[in-house]
Amino acid sequence: MKKLEKNMKNGYSIFWTDEANYNYDNIIIYLDSNWSIKEKSDFVKRLEKRLEVIKQFPEIFPKSFLSPNTHRAVLTEQITIYYSIENQIIKILSLFDVRQDPEKLKIQ
Repeated sequence: MKKLEKNMKNGYSIFWTDEANYNYDNIIIYLDSNWSIKEKSDFVKRLEKRLEVIKQFPEIFPKSFLSPNTHRAVLTEQITIYYSIENQIIKILSLFDVRQDPEKLKIQ
């Protein structure tokens, strides 16, 4: 994924942390190995749409119980996006598989 994406409509940019990039890469590797190209494509499209909603309305998703400055957006039944808003930058902190132990969630 791109590190920084600028939204010209409202001025918000999206920045991917190393952790979020790592999560994304692992999800794509898993989809490549275990699912069809269609499922992988559907996942990427769903992620892009959800990120567009986050860029347009960054406060729309609830804050996480983990941190008062962190929001969480459910992407799929298994994956939740954790992000924070700092000035005009939306930091994607993690794409977390909720089937994992919550102690493994790394957000900073």
